[in-house]
Amino acid sequence: MTTGEGGMLVTQNDEVASKLRLLRSHGMTSLTWQRHLGHARSYEVVANGYNYRLDEIHAALGRVQLKKLPANNERRRDLLRCYRQAIDELDGWAMPFSDSIEDSAGHLMVAIAPTNDARDQAAERLRNAGIQSSMHYPCISDLRAFLQFSSSRLPVTREFVSRVITLPLYPAMNEQDVERIFAVLRERNRIPVMH
Repeated sequence: MTTGEGGMLVTQNDEVASKLRLLRSHGMTSLTWQRHLGHARSYEVVANGYNYRLDEIHAALGRVQLKKLPANNERRRDLLRCYRQAIDELDGWAMPFSDSIEDSAGHLMVAIAPTNDARDQAAERLRNAGIQSSMHYPCISDLRAFLQFSSSRLPVTREFVSRVITLPLYPAMNEQDVERIFAVLRERNRIPVMH
């Protein structure tokens, strides 16, 4: 579900809840509203926190979206079933966790191409057809913030990263949208990829 910005965490662990409340607001021990109400006079910053407070407008949007969440998740699962059927018709392609759609929130539709070239050609054909795709899940140790942990190892991760592609998935899609995506994916070598 979307709130535009912000979000919500739910936990039954009091220690985790306390830590998250602290981190959501710059690591401050009290908020402006608490000070306004006289519950605190000042504050201390006791942790390197963030500005993760959900404002009222985005919270109102979230409340409306929350009512739609069960139906939207079921719609995504319906679309994932369509994707699973379509991907089974593509040689060498796979859909991770396709046997556990019933347990999924349907956040993303991830496909694994048979090769890196097949993935790149598919992404190019989709782009030329005006269909967005993404390359989710780069190898974390290759990202600048984590270069100190970089490793030339992780062959399975690197193979996965080179072949994975994220296809469109949202509740307003229909089965014809999935078929259009796969019609483009079936067009092998029709649009050359420029290197």
